[in-house]
Amino acid sequence: MAFGKDPNDMNKVKAYGGQRIGGQRQILDRNRGSGRSGAPYFVNQYKPVAEEGADPDLIRLIRGEYELDVAVGRGPTATTEKRTFFFYPCMEHLFMTAPNQPRGYLCSAGPFRDNKQKAEPCAGCDAFWANKSNKSSPHSRSELSVFTVLHFANYAKVPQVDKQGNIRMNESTNEPYYEWIRVFPHEVRKYEKYEMRNWSLKHWPLKFGAFNTITAYDDEVAKSCRSCGNQYCISTVVWLCQNCGTDLIDPNTTNATPAEVAKLCQGMLCKSCGHNGPLNELISCNTCSNPQRADIFDVDLRVKRTPGANDRLELRMMGFVGPRPLDATYTTPVEEGKHPIAHPLDLPRIYTPTPLEQQEALIGSGARPSGRTPVPGPQSFSQPWTQGGGDKGGSGPNYG
Repeated sequence: MAFGKDPNDMNKVKAYGGQRIGGQRQILDRNRGSGRSGAPYFVNQYKPVAEEGADPDLIRLIRGEYELDVAVGRGPTATTEKRTFFFYPCMEHLFMTAPNQPRGYLCSAGPFRDNKQKAEPCAGCDAFWANKSNKSSPHSRSELSVFTVLHFANYAKVPQVDKQGNIRMNESTNEPYYEWIRVFPHEVRKYEKYEMRNWSLKHWPLKFGAFNTITAYDDEVAKSCRSCGNQYCISTVVWLCQNCGTDLIDPNTTNATPAEVAKLCQGMLCKSCGHNGPLNELISCNTCSNPQRADIFDVDLRVKRTPGANDRLELRMMGFVGPRPLDATYTTPVEEGKHPIAHPLDLPRIYTPTPLEQQEALIGSGARPSGRTPVPGPQSFSQPWTQGGGDKGGSGPNYG
């Protein structure tokens, strides 16, 4: 083997990009474009703290396994293939019912949503494409990458209330519906009579910019070692041909910039064997003999939202703790057959496409396209939740 490498070290070799979240998003975007706006209301949606002067939130992303059909190719000959993702990708539409009054709903066009010849019926897509050239169109759409997030903070179990402030009652039991709401330090006494806990499991939809922020930070976390838990201890020894193992790029001697190296690693011709493809990376850790790059799911993240361009709130990564395993409190089921606290949510159920009839009622699109069967299933929740701001959800555009 080239470079005098010990065959036992090959467990330290990973294909370029591996199974990192940025690469998974590229799989979806390879054959289609994406829109970028909108922020609908979702029950139990996580929103990082945004109050001025507040400490960043401490969270842990929970890795999921979501198998989806991904479009391959274009036009009438396009097909689909199964791919598994750590997050749940989907599309949402936004319809401005009035200035600063957006209404969000989920796309029903399926994996071919950018292929008009093969897409399932979706009133939102029809309206979006029909008005795409109109800069003042009330119709827009956004790619979402949805994560399960464990938020380490105080939460209180309180009765749900409607928009008028009245408690929502379960007519069959004559008891209130309850929800867990976040309790900030200055609110502890206000909620001291309620049941409290120091965590909440939520779902976190990220738009294009926020997802790119997470992806970039995943690259930063990858400089740390999952095996020994030390930070900034992983380095690249050499980049290898995926086919024959020949050394192709030595980071200590190459004249290429980091950006150029990253591009070469995505696909490079090996002069030894003629193979042209992504390179494998041989890594080392300066504190242990079993180097493994950590990823965004191995650390506790410190996050918050701060004003950015045009005073829109933008996601900021404020540091991380770890790499380290989650405490057994969160990974051990309390009851046999039950999920532990830290488990991936059923995001495909939560983000089920909005029924075509509801889409049409919202935007007044009228006729349904013929010859195609809509993707079935409404968004469904076990309890009648209210709309509102903060951790209860909302329809404003500033989240991430």
